[in-house]
Amino acid sequence: MQEAGLIDKIINGDKLVDPTFLNLEYLFYKIYSFFAGIDDWWLQNSVWIKFFSILLCLVFLIMIIYFIIGIYKTHKDDDKKLEEDYYEATAFEREAASGAYASGNEHKLINQKRWNNIVEHLESDNENDWRFAIVDADNMLEDLLKEEGYSGDGVGEMLKNAEVGDFVTLDKAWSAHKVRNDVAHGGALYNLSRRKALESVANFEQVFREFDYI
Repeated sequence: MQEAGLIDKIINGDKLVDPTFLNLEYLFYKIYSFFAGIDDWWLQNSVWIKFFSILLCLVFLIMIIYFIIGIYKTHKDDDKKLEEDYYEATAFEREAASGAYASGNEHKLINQKRWNNIVEHLESDNENDWRFAIVDADNMLEDLLKEEGYSGDGVGEMLKNAEVGDFVTLDKAWSAHKVRNDVAHGGALYNLSRRKALESVANFEQVFREFDYI
């Protein structure tokens, strides 16, 4: 009787719902319709999409240029401040060290005063002071090499013309000078650690002690 009842319902057009039934063809059709709708929408609005895409690219490009200029300006400002601090603190010492005012023991006393200024900057908690100490120590090294008769355009070339037999701490000078170059060329982007600053200035000191410069 139950089966006849089902047949009657089918004949009479009643809908029977089977919860386990899945119409895959209908499902795929709905998925296809969805993506086809997106494709139609894309074609209809392609001009606006291209316009906003180009606009967005321009905005990102302007932002990138802005940040690059900001980083470059910060780098230049730090270098300028470092240079101003150096000449303000050591103008007299550099002039005296050239022989204009001093000779002999007095010359060494002036070098020692300049070195003490470097050490004071190194003892600061400010990274920019450590940079100043390294740059000024390298300038002292350049003055020393000139006084010792080494030739060359800059510290690097003068060190190349030096020989280990005449320059026991040559490797120390090279190591310290390399850090100076990293500081000078890297600017604010170069991360100078406290340990690296101490090691660099210690290397400079060993060179100066060898030549009885301080």
